[in-house]
Amino acid sequence: MRVVNPYEVAFREARSAIGAHEILESAEEFPSLTEAVADCALVVGTTCLRRRGLEHTLHRLEDGAPLIRTQLESAPVALLFGSEKFGLSREDLAHCHWLMRIATADRQHSMNLGQAVAVCLYELSRNDLDPAAAPLPAWTQTV
Repeated sequence: MRVVNPYEVAFREARSAIGAHEILESAEEFPSLTEAVADCALVVGTTCLRRRGLEHTLHRLEDGAPLIRTQLESAPVALLFGSEKFGLSREDLAHCHWLMRIATADRQHSMNLGQAVAVCLYELSRNDLDPAAAPLPAWTQTV
């Protein structure tokens, strides 16, 4: 995990979350996004599309995740998340090769940062080729 200019108070508090200490302790901090993504062959930005015109190709999460997994086999990939309030800036988006969107209900345009990261990482960790790793159909009940 790489972070760019983290807000120190929130970053320090997040370290106390269950299971987060080791991940955040090993996180690499960078002073700029340019430096953080310099070695990445693919940079994908996340967006909810609100109040913004598209200048990039847009993929839904379930379509973009396999593309990211394929690229990860040969080179580093960056998945960018912006602030909950403002998303990614135009400057941030300039680093992106394409954008990805998590489908949400019309009345809830976006997720909070933790939810968005969790959903994206879940989708990236799925193995579409292994039926045992696929999620259960919606009609399946677990007893």
